[in-house]
Amino acid sequence: MRRPSLIHGGDRGGGYGEAIAKAPSQADQAVERWRLMKNASRVFLDAVRKSIRQIRKAVGCAIIDPKLLAYAENLQYEGYLRRKETKEAILELA
Repeated sequence: MRRPSLIHGGDRGGGYGEAIAKAPSQADQAVERWRLMKNASRVFLDAVRKSIRQIRKAVGCAIIDPKLLAYAENLQYEGYLRRKETKEAILELA
């Protein structure tokens, strides 16, 4: 069953098309709002990730508290510390 008033952005899952066909006509707004928020969140997080150094510098967070980092940020920070230690050890040997 087709609903001409229902607009959806894509069929990415197996049951998505079937669910769209059965959904009430107000669902188009909910789906589009969800998709808009998802895309806006992704773009915002990408922008923050690319500018995190400048953001921290502007906010005055030169010292990083690992307890405040997200898991992925913590992994990156730990890698940074390991690389820094390795660089310092190499410079001492030179």
